[in-house]
Amino acid sequence: MALRIVGGQVRLRDGRALAFREYGADLGLPIIFTHGNLNSRLFEPVWDLTQEMTANTGVRIVAVDRPGYGDSTFHEGRTYTSWAHDVRELVDALELPRFAVLGFSSGGPHALACAAHKTTLFANRLLCCGLIASDGPYWLLGPDLYKYMFAIPQSTAMTKSLAIPRCTQAEQRLRESYTCMAKEERRTLALRDLDHAIKNGLDGPAQDALLESSDWALPLHRLACPVWMWHGQSDDTVPPEAAWGLLDLLHRSSAPPTPCPAPNPDSSPTPSPASNPGPGFACSPSPDPSLSACRGGAQPPIHLELLEGESHSLIRRHWGAILHRMVLLSETARL
Repeated sequence: MALRIVGGQVRLRDGRALAFREYGADLGLPIIFTHGNLNSRLFEPVWDLTQEMTANTGVRIVAVDRPGYGDSTFHEGRTYTSWAHDVRELVDALELPRFAVLGFSSGGPHALACAAHKTTLFANRLLCCGLIASDGPYWLLGPDLYKYMFAIPQSTAMTKSLAIPRCTQAEQRLRESYTCMAKEERRTLALRDLDHAIKNGLDGPAQDALLESSDWALPLHRLACPVWMWHGQSDDTVPPEAAWGLLDLLHRSSAPPTPCPAPNPDSSPTPSPASNPGPGFACSPSPDPSLSACRGGAQPPIHLELLEGESHSLIRRHWGAILHRMVLLSETARL
């Protein structure tokens, strides 16, 4: 049964408002979706097909405005860990007994924060974590990639005064590209999302840049749910080196990897062989193709699915398959 698209706000214990929008299947798997930088809860992954495709996969999306975006109150001291606590209050308010988390781009580390704090905040309620074109641990990946992402040397600390102009330029570029869209419906949806994201200024997006450029300070050794990553091999917004670096960090934070069974081609996009993790950056640690594997033993699996020829907007073309994979991971986690 399709869910009527609804929106609302949760009043957090500290008085802040956390705004959300629900769409998809009424009784489907609840997934807390965290948007990218300069997006909002109004982001439509597959444009005007978002509601129909989400409902058809049996998923109920809860898309949330991060603090400082849209209708969610700015949080001066926001960290990835504080976001996980916000999500705990949200799922309690929505009375979700089981749910998953899914993050796109800048939303990736926020979703991962929930997985890292599963044992202390969510226990068996959190089933799995998905990361789509996620930002990576840039502070570990060398000065070249850091400068590519933030346009400053790694030796220069990112500050709000540096982040605001960067976000202003990014917003202008996005607005120009959206305005040039040939399809009016998509142009309208994209501009609506952007306008909502920055309705209260750029403090929220700038705060994301500050978090991404520094140590995430997450207890990744406590990961206790499956993590599935999707990344485009031709992504020039968040280069694939970021995905390899994140995969390496997750593996090094816990048990050594063991070979992972290949995904079922009937249930998800076929991953491209990735003997070469990327063309451009000298990363530290160096990406290791053998790490496209699951952790063995009692550890939950971590998998990177590299999509050949795909860009940062892969979410537009793989939304249905991504949700289907999330459902499969959640069903397995319930066993």
